[in-house]
Amino acid sequence: PANATNLTYILCLIVLLYYTKARDYYRKRDSTNTDTLELWLSGIAIVNLLVTEVVFNITSQSERSTGSFFVKFFLYSYINAFIRPILFSLTVRSIKSFWRRYLSVIRGSLPMVIFILVYVFYFAWMGNRLFAGTIEGVENFSNLNDSFFYMFVLLTTSNFPDIMLPSYGQQRRFAIFFIVYLVVGLFLLMNLLLAIFYSNYQERVESSHDKFAET
Repeated sequence: PANATNLTYILCLIVLLYYTKARDYYRKRDSTNTDTLELWLSGIAIVNLLVTEVVFNITSQSERSTGSFFVKFFLYSYINAFIRPILFSLTVRSIKSFWRRYLSVIRGSLPMVIFILVYVFYFAWMGNRLFAGTIEGVENFSNLNDSFFYMFVLLTTSNFPDIMLPSYGQQRRFAIFFIVYLVVGLFLLMNLLLAIFYSNYQERVESSHDKFAET
């Protein structure tokens, strides 16, 4: 079954490549950077599938279960599995235009994203210093990496109020630190980021509609 599946994947990739080239030839369109990327990704996916087939055929059952990292890695075509959704996005025009528009929106909103990351890092650093030597410091703020991770998760409220309870049990005034962080970060900065995303996306959509109307 694995051999048939991989061979089916290879056949589909070859058909996809032929379809892309035939479409460009029919439309008399020159190759773009996206077409080159699609060609390279398809080639890498096909090579990965062929290597998987070779490794599967030259190894025994015991080697597959207890073999080296190289054998276990290439027993399944991880690279091909990662490339498939990218190829799908590049092939379907509507999805490709959506991702192009979405990436331009992210690029336009990048300063706000960086500002939020700096905000999270600042409170993570403050928490690392404020809770040093306490139960809260040991559990959640032992180093800057853990502090940044837990404060970033707190921005989604996924770990609230669990992250606050060790310090709150020690002194209730420590709750002010987390409340201020959530009020400013969640209710102000995240909503502002959403507004910037929406505004940028609306501008891109209106611009594409204007270009379509002109043609």
